[in-house]
Amino acid sequence: MLSDEGHQVESVSNGEAAQVRLAEGGVELLLLDLMLPGISGFTVLRSLKNLPSPPRVVVVTGCTDYESFSQALHGGADAYLVKPCSLVVLADACHSVFEPQSSAAERRSERRQNMGGAVRVFDPEDGRPLALGTLMDLSPGGAQVQLQSPLEPRSRVRLAVEASTGLLLDREGRVAWRGLAPGGFAHGLGFVPS
Repeated sequence: MLSDEGHQVESVSNGEAAQVRLAEGGVELLLLDLMLPGISGFTVLRSLKNLPSPPRVVVVTGCTDYESFSQALHGGADAYLVKPCSLVVLADACHSVFEPQSSAAERRSERRQNMGGAVRVFDPEDGRPLALGTLMDLSPGGAQVQLQSPLEPRSRVRLAVEASTGLLLDREGRVAWRGLAPGGFAHGLGFVPS
């Protein structure tokens, strides 16, 4: 797909070969799986900090757990995609890592891409269901969700996100903000450190 768009594409079969090729330089974008033979993708990601001109990184992996997601983003990944994903989503992620970053105010007002996870929100004390909806955006510190019912700002909640491969995330948080959205209510949730 990237070759068809005119990009020069190379591939390697394991983590050691990736580190050798990256050390040679001239790589602008790295599509990285986390589960590689030999050296893991996490190790490859950490080694990028030692390069004079590290590439932008799009992680494309089967790892659906929140810890892998958080570790990859904290390790320097620019985007995190869960396999299988469509070529359109992959192409969008590859292009978006080179776009200028918008300010926090601009990011809050942007339309977010639906990440496809079903969301269930529970009361953290008694496990009572509070709302259903869709994951809109996810970061190590929180999530943006669209729910069918409104939640009170500053209230404590437990967020469960389900992907086609199973439970992606189960975290406690607080409602940071709430707004109207088509067909429901948009919410920003900040995660409570575990």
